[in-house]
Amino acid sequence: MFGTILIGVALDARDAFLLDTCVSIVGPLGAKRVVLAHVRRHDRLPSELLGELEPHPGTDAHAKLHVLADQLRQRAPGLDVIDLYAVGNPSQEILEIAEVEGVDLMLLGRFSQQGTTADKGAEGRDILRHSACTTLVVPEGSPAGLGHAVVGVDFSASSTQALLVAVALFERVTPVFGYHLAQGLSYGGMTNEASRAKLEQAARTHYGERVIPQLPAGASVEPLRVLECERASDALLQVAAEESVDAIVMGGHGRTPLAAVLLGSTAERIAVLSTVPVLVVRDKAERLGLLGSLLHR
Repeated sequence: MFGTILIGVALDARDAFLLDTCVSIVGPLGAKRVVLAHVRRHDRLPSELLGELEPHPGTDAHAKLHVLADQLRQRAPGLDVIDLYAVGNPSQEILEIAEVEGVDLMLLGRFSQQGTTADKGAEGRDILRHSACTTLVVPEGSPAGLGHAVVGVDFSASSTQALLVAVALFERVTPVFGYHLAQGLSYGGMTNEASRAKLEQAARTHYGERVIPQLPAGASVEPLRVLECERASDALLQVAAEESVDAIVMGGHGRTPLAAVLLGSTAERIAVLSTVPVLVVRDKAERLGLLGSLLHR
């Protein structure tokens, strides 16, 4: 499923739990190759100031990177491990490496932080936002497990792909559809209460008719949970906390206005706030938001 994995290492405390995660998932993911990449930040200065002078990368970082690669080879025999060192803008370099190396899954580490203003760093957010491949964000100290996952469902092709990936990887899957109806607005002339009931019933019906048939026979998927909340991300974070899940899985979307109402715009927020790993599944299929059609079925 994910033949090549890219791990962006910072040569700091995050690397240990990223390697732990990699060792625990390479087998189930079917990975054959891992690229360890470290980028030393360097903002290029005007050539008229430095001429052709380029910064020397030094040997210490190279040595640390080689040590990490050797450790991974020892812990995962048979895995093809290569290490790459680059100098430049970290997010741009990592994204370029992912494209050149044909990466299927990118592994990013995040230091655990408290509160709703938790920030995994501008570079990490930039990579998550622009990555063309599936990305797994791992908070510091969060154990990697493939037991139970909560999956965001918004009835787009992307979220269905995320559900398929979750079913293939996890023993237990809880699908969640979160929505928000603005107070004081009329939906098709209905009251909020009537709109809420119609939307929730339509969501369950659509899930049963359109999504379930796409899943493999015998898939261990629980009934769809439908929650009204201020943000779609709140629904996933709430269920993840209540169920003590091993991971949150969601589709990666663009940032259109409709996607913002649904799930797509929440991937970054969940990756920042979640205390468990977050798997953002990227797919080239057309993104289809169905909130409007659900309300008018």
